[in-house]
Amino acid sequence: MNFKNREIQLAKGFIQPYLKNPNRVIARHVEKSPFAEFYSHEKTTFGIYADRFFPISLEENILAKYKLLRNNALLFDVPEKPLEIRGRDAEAFLDHILVRNVLEMDINRGYYCLACTSNGGVMMDGILFKFTKSHFGMSRQMVHLKRGY
Repeated sequence: MNFKNREIQLAKGFIQPYLKNPNRVIARHVEKSPFAEFYSHEKTTFGIYADRFFPISLEENILAKYKLLRNNALLFDVPEKPLEIRGRDAEAFLDHILVRNVLEMDINRGYYCLACTSNGGVMMDGILFKFTKSHFGMSRQMVHLKRGY
């Protein structure tokens, strides 16, 4: 497999690298998804987000994939890394920091929720999974906070 590095110019001079072979990249802080072995092949193009490689293109028929998404189901490998929250006060803690009544959430269900700053702005959003009253998982976007929040 040949290493090919393509770049595109985005707004304001930011250059996003696109990679054909992430195995050839020396970047210890960037990792492959644990699911990459199930879908990646020599034509897969990867991007980097949240310190993880993610597939941008598998060189598949995009219209066929869109029809699958609209009419059936489609599984995506997203680069976000889940957070795990455990402990006897996990439920009360999450109920305090999230804009969602965590106490009323059903066990083994996932719910969309927001975490807000002390100023009332949105700090992050994601899907919160409640496994037990003391064990939660949250898939969320990568957050880069400025000082003062």
